[in-house]
Amino acid sequence: LGSPKDLVTSDVTDTSFAVAWTAAPGNVRQYRLRWKSMFSDETGEKTVGGATTNTVLEGLTPETLYQVSVYAAYGHGEGEPLVGEETTDGKSVRTPLNMPAADP
Repeated sequence: LGSPKDLVTSDVTDTSFAVAWTAAPGNVRQYRLRWKSMFSDETGEKTVGGATTNTVLEGLTPETLYQVSVYAAYGHGEGEPLVGEETTDGKSVRTPLNMPAADP
């Protein structure tokens, strides 16, 4: 059983971030992602198809460090997980942008 490699996170917001990885070898049926807050009991899980190597984790808590594990699921079990970490941003304060007019 193989494992995915090279976990990369991107597009971090206060409640989500994107996760991408390099495919595991062989005939992967699906990838199972688990995440857990390092600060609380919050956990989550989702699955994506075996041809998919990226997804977005949503509904997260702002300013929280998460450990993310990606498992490759085969017909006869799962490989060892690929593990990484990412921290969500602080809550964004939505303020209107009052741009001064540019001098001609």
